[in-house]
Amino acid sequence: MLLTGHKGGTVNCPCPPRPQRRRPPNDARIRCAVERTGARDTSTDQVLTKLAAGSADPHGQKLLVFLFDPAPGDPMNDETPLPDGFESITVTANGTRLHAVVGGSGAPVLLLHGWPQTWRAWRHLMPALAAHGYRVVAPDLRGMGASDRPPSGYDKDTQAEDMRELLAQLGIHGGVSVVGHDIGGMVAFAYARRHPEEVEHLVLVELALPGFGLEQAMDVASGGLFHFGLFMTEELPELLLEGRESDFLTWWFNWVSAVPGTFPPEEVDTIASSYRGYEALRAGFAHYRTLLDDGRVNRTWHETGGTLPMPVLAVGGEHSTGARLADTLNTAAPHLTGAVIEGSGHFVPEERPDAFARELLPFLSAPPRPAGHI
Repeated sequence: MLLTGHKGGTVNCPCPPRPQRRRPPNDARIRCAVERTGARDTSTDQVLTKLAAGSADPHGQKLLVFLFDPAPGDPMNDETPLPDGFESITVTANGTRLHAVVGGSGAPVLLLHGWPQTWRAWRHLMPALAAHGYRVVAPDLRGMGASDRPPSGYDKDTQAEDMRELLAQLGIHGGVSVVGHDIGGMVAFAYARRHPEEVEHLVLVELALPGFGLEQAMDVASGGLFHFGLFMTEELPELLLEGRESDFLTWWFNWVSAVPGTFPPEEVDTIASSYRGYEALRAGFAHYRTLLDDGRVNRTWHETGGTLPMPVLAVGGEHSTGARLADTLNTAAPHLTGAVIEGSGHFVPEERPDAFARELLPFLSAPPRPAGHI
């Protein structure tokens, strides 16, 4: 067993493999191993409990505890390069430590990435937004990137409150434009639904929204996509993909994108560093395991008369969602604009950032509320 240290170094651990299937909760600064000198196995969970209680091990086992600085991809650490003029911050919001990259000044724009990504999904657009007079906030959603990986709270309403409290920590209490891609678009929608008075513009990019078409998109019997059911299954995708993260993500980005070269090997390796290991995979897939509940919440809101009062831009890639996202939102968003990015697959902000910016920047500069509407 190899334990990863601060600069990617390793420490040989004499421990035999742990027998349990479910891995213990991740802690960014502790790697714990047990040297078995007795007849009974001790799990890492038990070790941490004993360390916290200060109790001795009655079975004569010697506890070896290694303390490391967090490695790239661990929670609360992000060593990937930042765009010029941006800085990395960490705050505690809604009970969870969240990492974000911020820069620029002016009207705030919140950029929410999808799976399997981090704030870096927006790296091509962040400088352009800052140059056009926006204060850009690009967080890592809970469970992803350099943010914490809590055991729960992955429903989109809870994550909307994560983002709202993150903004409050930055002194932003409204008047924000929210842009979300994929899973981040689901969180953006929840933010706008819960706090419509605070969201001036809503931009949804390349997703099927829970309660508004996602359930059909995941129905494999009707030609839907297979991965939703796989990722929503407890434990199985973690067991299948652990140790194969880079290989899987290489296949994934090739499958879902349409522009060759968008995700070269070095970029895939950077992304994989944030999703490597059972616990990181578990936290990523946790975003999928709430989707049915997310859909019920969204449908109930809409069926009881809920609509979005702000301008909404629904963006699809020509070779992926296309105009379907806009079509599913027309009854929920009276002030809806649709856009299809020519030549793009699913990862619009990275595959066609210039074309996306040509849709995004004019939309954000338009008046935030249509005349006569609150």
